[in-house]
Amino acid sequence: MYPPRTAGGFTLTELLVALVIIGILATVVTVNVVDHVSRSRVVQARDQIAELSKALDVFRIERHRYPTNEEGLAVLVERTSDHPNGIIQAVPLDPWGRKYQYLCPGEHAPYEVYTLGADNLPGGDSENQDVFSYELAGSQEAP
Repeated sequence: MYPPRTAGGFTLTELLVALVIIGILATVVTVNVVDHVSRSRVVQARDQIAELSKALDVFRIERHRYPTNEEGLAVLVERTSDHPNGIIQAVPLDPWGRKYQYLCPGEHAPYEVYTLGADNLPGGDSENQDVFSYELAGSQEAP
């Protein structure tokens, strides 16, 4: 004869093993997502700085100079007869919610647009790395 049938279900050990596996998978996914978000912010900062650099080049072509430190990036949104909506519609904040820094003349180029990364301190790596316009490929040819 067959042994008597017991109620079906999972043992406590099987449930604990399943929970451990789910926990490990959740940790791996979370770490990868957080790292991806950090890298995407740096890429976004590079893209925004490249766009600001293009707008600064338009300003220079039209006015034969770059904006002064006093004018800053805000001059790019001023309405003119040539640009009724400004050269750009708005100066974006960096991906960490701060204003981009502008320096003219720059230490390494005619001007510098930069952000100090997530920690807002010079230096750093990963999400804390500084992003400078003169480091972007093909930007800021000397006048």
